[in-house]
Amino acid sequence: MAVNGGQSLTSTGGSLVFGGTLDSANRSALNLTADDALQVTGAVGGTGPLGVLTISTGGTATFTQAVTVSSLVETAAGDVTTFHGTLVADGSGGLQLTGNGFVFEQAVTASAGTIALADSQADGTIRFASPATVTAAAGFTQTGGATFLVPATITVTHGPITFGTVATLPTGTATITTDGKITMAGLQGATTALIMSSGTGAMVVGLPNGTAQQTINVASLKVDKAASATMYGTVKGRGSALAASAIDSPLRGAPWYINNTPWGPTDTVSQVAATVVARVPVPSTPGVNSLFSGTVTSAGITPDTLAAYAAPQVLTTSGGINGIIGANAQPSVLTEEGAANQTTTR
Repeated sequence: MAVNGGQSLTSTGGSLVFGGTLDSANRSALNLTADDALQVTGAVGGTGPLGVLTISTGGTATFTQAVTVSSLVETAAGDVTTFHGTLVADGSGGLQLTGNGFVFEQAVTASAGTIALADSQADGTIRFASPATVTAAAGFTQTGGATFLVPATITVTHGPITFGTVATLPTGTATITTDGKITMAGLQGATTALIMSSGTGAMVVGLPNGTAQQTINVASLKVDKAASATMYGTVKGRGSALAASAIDSPLRGAPWYINNTPWGPTDTVSQVAATVVARVPVPSTPGVNSLFSGTVTSAGITPDTLAAYAAPQVLTTSGGINGIIGANAQPSVLTEEGAANQTTTR
C-alpha cells in the first residue's frame, strides 16, 4: 500500500490488518486507529519511509517486519505492542510510545530525536531482546509498568537517560553511555559486567532508603566519565563502603559516591587474628629455692612441678618428701642415683 498525502484509516469495533507493505514516496503521514487490534505483516517504509506514523488501538499492535518512519507516535494501546523487526525513526520527533507493555526484538533507533516509552499498565512489561541495541540522538526515557528488561547496548549522543522503573540487565556485558544525566530507580544485573558513562552529566542510581531492587547490583562496574555520581547498592558482591573500591574508574573521591562512600580504595583489614600470650611458666625442673622453701606456685603450664623428679628419676630421697622440704625439715641425706657412696648433708 502506497501512502500519498496525509491519510487516516479507522476501524470502529474491529481490527486493522495489513497483509503487505506500507510505503510513501514523499514522507506522507499516516494515522491508524482500531478499536481492536492492529497488525502489519509487511515492512513499513521499506522502499519509501513514511512521515509521522500515529497509531492507537484497543488491543494489540504488531509489526512483523522492519519499520522506518520520520517519527512514530502511539497514543494508546489496550494490550502489548510488539516490533519483531528493526524500528527506525530518522526525524526530530523520534519515538513517542504510550501503551500497555512493549516488546522490541531488534534494534531501536531515533537518529535525530528521543525515545520515550510510557507503560500505562501498573503491572506491565517492557522487554528488549538481549542482543538488541537502543540508539538515540537526544535522550531515552522510560516510565510506568512493573518490569523493564533492557538490552545489552544503550547509546545516547547527548541527552538524559531516565528509567522510572527498576531495570534488569542481560547476562554478560552491557553498555550504557550518554553525554547527559543518567537517572535510574534501580539497576539489577548480578551476572552483568556493566560499562557506563554519562560524560558531562551526573549519575544517580538507586534510592538511599529504597527496597533491595531499588539499588544497583552488578557483577562489575566500569565508569570512564561522569560529572558526579550518587549510587546505592552492590558491586562485585560488595556492599556498604566496600563497594567503593570495587568500581573500575579513574574517578576518585568526591563527588563520586556509592553508599555515601567516595569511589576508590578503602582502608580495610583483610584478616583479624587473636593471640593469647601465656604467663611465665614454671620450669619443668624446679629450682633449688622451691625445694627448700616448700613453696611451689601452681601458675604456669606444668600442673605438677615435682613430678619431674619421678620420670625420669634423677634423685631419690631418704625419709620421704616431707622430710626434705619445709622450714622444719630434717633430711638425712639426698642420694644421687648411681653414686650411693656420695652424700650431701645439711
